[in-house]
Amino acid sequence: MTLESLQNGQHPLSDTLELTPGVVRLTTNSRERAQHGQAILESLLQGLIGPALSTLQTPEQMLAERDRRRQDTNAREPADSIVPEIAAEIIQHTLDQHYRRVLDEPVPALGDKTPRQCARSKKGRELVIEWLKHL
Repeated sequence: MTLESLQNGQHPLSDTLELTPGVVRLTTNSRERAQHGQAILESLLQGLIGPALSTLQTPEQMLAERDRRRQDTNAREPADSIVPEIAAEIIQHTLDQHYRRVLDEPVPALGDKTPRQCARSKKGRELVIEWLKHL
C-alpha cells in the first residue's frame, strides 16, 4: 500500500506500508513521519507485533543498496529453471483443468448455479455470457 500526499509547500510525501509473513515494514521520507507512523501502527496492532526495529538511511545509502540488490539479482542463476516450452505446457494444463472445473461449480453471479446449468436455457445463457464478459 502506498500513500502519497502533498505537504503545505506542495512537496510530495510518500509512505509505503509493506506486509510480508512475519514483517510489517513502514518506509517514509522523514524521521517525523516514521515516528508518527510507528505510533499509529503500534496502537492499531497492539499485542500483535513485537517492538519496532528502525533504521535511517540517506538517499545515497538507499541508492547504493538498490544497486547492490540489482547486481546480486543479475549475478544469481535460478536454481530451478524450467525449459520455457515445458513451463508453458504446465501452465496450459493447469488452466485447462481450472476452467473445466469452474463449469461445474456454483457461481454467485449466476444465482449459485453452475455455468452448465445456466447454459440450458436462453436466459441462463445470457447470464453466462455477461459473467464471461465480466471475467
